[in-house]
Amino acid sequence: MKGLIRISAFGIGLVLLLCVFSAVFNGGFLASKGSVIYYDRRIAEINNEPEGQIDVLCVGDSLCGSGFNPPVLYRDYGVTSYNMGKEMGKPVETYYCIKKALETQPVKVVLWEPHHLVKDYDAADPMGDGLAEELRFRFPFIKYHSFWKYFTDGRSLRKYFKGYVVSETVKAYKGKVPYYDPGNTDACEMDWNKGYLIDDIQKLCEENGARLVLVSFASPKCYDMTIHRRIEEEAKKRGLDYLDLNCELSELNLDWKKDYMDGGDHVNVFGSEKITSYLGKYLTEELGMKDHRGEPAYKSWDEMLAKYEQEVIDMEGTDYFKLEKAAGVQRQTLVISANPSE
Repeated sequence: MKGLIRISAFGIGLVLLLCVFSAVFNGGFLASKGSVIYYDRRIAEINNEPEGQIDVLCVGDSLCGSGFNPPVLYRDYGVTSYNMGKEMGKPVETYYCIKKALETQPVKVVLWEPHHLVKDYDAADPMGDGLAEELRFRFPFIKYHSFWKYFTDGRSLRKYFKGYVVSETVKAYKGKVPYYDPGNTDACEMDWNKGYLIDDIQKLCEENGARLVLVSFASPKCYDMTIHRRIEEEAKKRGLDYLDLNCELSELNLDWKKDYMDGGDHVNVFGSEKITSYLGKYLTEELGMKDHRGEPAYKSWDEMLAKYEQEVIDMEGTDYFKLEKAAGVQRQTLVISANPSE
C-alpha cells in the first residue's frame, strides 16, 4: 500500500513539475531568446503572435516551410497567414500544429502540404508517435527541453517572419520540365494509419470552422504522377480541395536556374514569392480571404513586411548556414537535407 502511495505521489509531483516548467519555459519565450532548435522554431513562435489575426495557416514538412511566404501574401493580397511547416515533420505533428494554432487564432483556411503522407519514416510507430506528440502538446517543456544546448552551441541567428526564413541560396534544377507523366495511371502506396490522420485533421478543421485544402508545392525531386494520383484519390474520397502546383508550372513561371536552393527539391526566397503569389490569387478569388491592409489593428504586419524586405536585401549572396558556421553555431541548414524527400 505504501509503495502505491509513493508511486502515486511521485507521478503527481512529476506532472506538477512539468506543468510549472512548461509554463515558464514555454516555446514562445524560448523562441524569442533564440533558444529553440530550427525545426521547432516556427511552431514555438506562434505563441508570440497577437491573438485573433491569422486567417490562413500553412502546415506540412519542409516543402511548405521553404515555399510558403506570409510577408509576400500580406504584401500582395493583404491576407494574414502563418507558416508552421516543420522540417522532417510527420503527419501526426501536423495535427498538433493545427491544434496549437487554433487555440489563439481564428484560422479560416488550412493549407496542408501532404507529401509526408507518402514518405517512409525510419522506426515509424503510429501509436508511439501519437502518444509522444500528445504529451509534447500538453507539456511544452518536453518538446523544448533541449534549449539548454544553445548555451554551449550558441543562439540561433535566423530571423523568422510569421514562420518564414529568407534563404537566397541558389542551385539549379537541371531535369526535364514538365516532369509529370500523364500516361502513368498508377497511384503510390500510403500507410494505413495515414488515412486516419487525414480524417482526424479534416475533423479538427471542420469543428473549428476552418477549410482544409491540400496543396502540393512544386518540387521535381519530391513529386511524380503516382504521388499526385494517390493524394488526389484521398482528397476526392473525403470531398477535400486539392491544388497540385506541379500541374501549374506555366502559371507559376518558375526559373529553374534561380528559384531552387538544392537542385529542384526546395525553393529559395525567389521561388517562394512566385508560389505564394499564386496561392494568394487562389485564396482571394476562390476562397474569399479578406484584405487587411490599411486596417489599424494590423499595423504590425506593415512593420513586419518592412523588416522582411530589408532582410531580403541583407541576405543577398549568403544564407544562415554560412552565417551560423562563421559564428560557430553548430546547427544544420534550415531546409537543405541529405534526403531530397524531406
